[in-house]
Amino acid sequence: STRAPQDVELPDNETRDRYIDKKNRICTGSIDMTVSIYDARLRLLKRIKWGNVYAIMHDPTGVYWISTKGQGLIKAIETSQGNFKLQHFKHKADDPYSLSNDNIYFTFQDSRQRLWVATYGGGLNLIETMPDGTLRFINHRNLLKRYPISHFYKVRHITEDNQGRIWVSTTA
Repeated sequence: STRAPQDVELPDNETRDRYIDKKNRICTGSIDMTVSIYDARLRLLKRIKWGNVYAIMHDPTGVYWISTKGQGLIKAIETSQGNFKLQHFKHKADDPYSLSNDNIYFTFQDSRQRLWVATYGGGLNLIETMPDGTLRFINHRNLLKRYPISHFYKVRHITEDNQGRIWVSTTA
């Protein structure tokens, strides 16, 4: 008997992002809140529930930044055993240096090694590492006071041109 193909309309078939890391592994994030990691021959190595993933970024230090819709930002560091140590960042109304929103659509590292976070509802965030190693998020609620939040609060994507200018795409 021939098996029926997997239903292409199932939620676990909707991939939001894919990324090829430095080890040539393919990482995908799907709408069913799963990150799947495959080797170069497309053999599944690991499947992890990390949230409704919108984007995956792997920085030069080896850290994965997982942008999620509604669950904030996840910093994932791979251990020597192949597992991941997670740090979860979320919006906190009483902390102006927390994320400005939990809907993260994209994370971008510019040529100056700064990490930018696109939030859909809270505008642009810049990650700042404090002397003690903790992270804080610079946004319209703190040091980015001149950011035009009333017009550009739904940020979808961030990039940089060859002159080092940051470009932000938004939904009005």
